[in-house]
Amino acid sequence: VVEEEIIDAMKVLEADFEYFGEELMIYDVSRWMLLYYEATGIHFKVTDNREEMDYVFTPEDFVAGMDSQDDRYRYRYFMRKNEYEVVELTPELADECEEMMENLWCEFNDCSMCHYGRLKNVIDIIVKNIDTLKAEGILVRVDGKAVGLSIVSVRNGLGVYQYKNADNHIKGLNEFLLRESFTT
Repeated sequence: VVEEEIIDAMKVLEADFEYFGEELMIYDVSRWMLLYYEATGIHFKVTDNREEMDYVFTPEDFVAGMDSQDDRYRYRYFMRKNEYEVVELTPELADECEEMMENLWCEFNDCSMCHYGRLKNVIDIIVKNIDTLKAEGILVRVDGKAVGLSIVSVRNGLGVYQYKNADNHIKGLNEFLLRESFTT
């Protein structure tokens, strides 16, 4: 049953991207997930195959997977040590998200470092079309400055983790983004 649900979720995701005229791009797929993608009948090209990357979960499994002592500690540490604000991601925040990407990535890497094109393209494609995708996302600000964002959608009862980027210098921010993405 899970295999059929994953295939159905991927077909819905493909239809969403076709609806607003964008190519569906999926990155960092683990080897075991490749079989599910191939079973969908969706035409795609494999350009990179990294190990240990899993991005489709039941929401319950996702939250349970972050229940290690270390993850809970970093999550609570972030909340204790930072003046933070969580806002729902909307297309109107695309410029702020793009500026965050420039500060977190582009400032330290030249364009050749982006294996799949500009990471800011994610903002153009997903954030600006978040309503059409029926996805949900959060933007986290610390001391008024955007430092992380996460985008997920639920398809056929499965959480499809679409995108996350964060300032890795802020302890616990990644754990906070991951947990809040599926619990808010």
